[in-house]
Amino acid sequence: MLNPVRLKHRPISLKCSFGVNKNWPLGHGAHRVGGNLGPLIPTVAEARENGFDDVLWLLDDYITEMTIQNVFILWMSRYGHYELVTPPDDGTILNGVTR
Repeated sequence: MLNPVRLKHRPISLKCSFGVNKNWPLGHGAHRVGGNLGPLIPTVAEARENGFDDVLWLLDDYITEMTIQNVFILWMSRYGHYELVTPPDDGTILNGVTR
């Protein structure tokens, strides 16, 4: 995992969300609303208490985003080409300049 803004030079440890969704289709995740992060505080606090740096939010076993960071995945396709993949811009996450 690459993250140029991290001050600690170590891999980040992520907890996958289970039973709690940050966003959902036709929800408010694509909007900058103060209430988007408030309900997540208990889940993020529990992850931090257990030694994780952040939560990787899933929706139906698909990666959506992390709490306050973007997710980029670099993988090799079945055709042998490297691909840089981000979660889909389907209205469940903020669209930003990094996407």
